[in-house]
Amino acid sequence: MIDGNSRNQMATPLSGMDSEMAMTTNICSSIICLSHLVERYANARLPSFGVPPTLTIPRVRLLLAVATGKAEDISTRMSDIALDLGVTSRTITTMVDALEREGLIERVPDANDRRAITLVLTEEGEASIPRIKTALDEIGAAVMSPLTDTDHQALHGLLIQLLERDA
Repeated sequence: MIDGNSRNQMATPLSGMDSEMAMTTNICSSIICLSHLVERYANARLPSFGVPPTLTIPRVRLLLAVATGKAEDISTRMSDIALDLGVTSRTITTMVDALEREGLIERVPDANDRRAITLVLTEEGEASIPRIKTALDEIGAAVMSPLTDTDHQALHGLLIQLLERDA
């Protein structure tokens, strides 16, 4: 599964730090390390579900954000999606350029603000969404398999608590 023997999996407490501060530093370091490991694991397995190898997790997240925007009738402006994904304007532009070349997404002028660009999925992009969701479900299940259902619920609750505080 995911290699837990990464050199930086757990940060060693810095000398002079009190144990509570060292613990929070270790937790944050572990979350960052786990995030990178999960992304690498998912990127390596997406093609086995018929997802093109050029569709990495960041690009998949962009496609899903556009699909969700359409389904929930919320903004799919590039600037809003960049904010939601936590990426810069330059990064979203690069991602959209790549997805546009692959025929999965299109830029269209925003109906309410001609200076803004709205993103829409192409037919091919829409057709890829169910396959992507299946892949992510199965990859997620594999990643979380060492944990019990109770662990899943507890971890999810804690992560949501941290995410909502900063939202």
